Amino acid sequence: MAIGPVFIIGLWAAANGIFLLVVNAWGWLHPAPGSTRAPQVGRSAARSLVRAVLVALATAAVAYLIVATAQYFFTSDVRFWMVAFKATTPEKFGYLFAYLPLYLVYFVPLAVVTNTANRVHLAGGEATNTALTMAIAVAGPVILVAYQYITMAVTGYPAPGFMGLFSIWLFPLIVIIPTAVLVSRRLYLRTGSTYLGGLVMAVIATLISVSNSLMVIG
Repeated sequence: MAIGPVFIIGLWAAANGIFLLVVNAWGWLHPAPGSTRAPQVGRSAARSLVRAVLVALATAAVAYLIVATAQYFFTSDVRFWMVAFKATTPEKFGYLFAYLPLYLVYFVPLAVVTNTANRVHLAGGEATNTALTMAIAVAGPVILVAYQYITMAVTGYPAPGFMGLFSIWLFPLIVIIPTAVLVSRRLYLRTGSTYLGGLVMAVIATLISVSNSLMVIG
């Protein structure tokens, strides 16, 4: 397996996913005053897992087909800020299956926490709760990037323990993570599946990662 940005970010994501599971379990066992649990957790029964997986794969396949078509006919890919989604070479698809488990360990728990954790009643209702969840979820990468740039601006040197590329690797996550929260929440409200959004985003995020030209192979 290649040891590069995709693996390092995936490993970091998996560690965060395990932490999310622990936090969710604690919050479920010790609900905060004035909060409520998601009312339809039971709808994500084991029997719906196969359908959720099929929907996630179909969604990712359609997204990739659109990107591949754009690249083939228009020599273009899909880009937003530091996030690039483009068609990849056949040999890289093997890495998709190698790295996908790491991303699943993060995005599925993120979706579950987003949809089943205690949701505090705030002014603005659903929109406010979702926006707050998005901000909290992406806070880690934002803080790390800010720390590196502030340290560089103040001292003239990179932050101790961080390579210059670490910030570049984190930039796509600043877009992908809040998007994953929003997608997970919207799909939950439409389907009742707590983990469908996590499955969809895990596959798409892995596709984006392995198709990126900065990936290290070999």
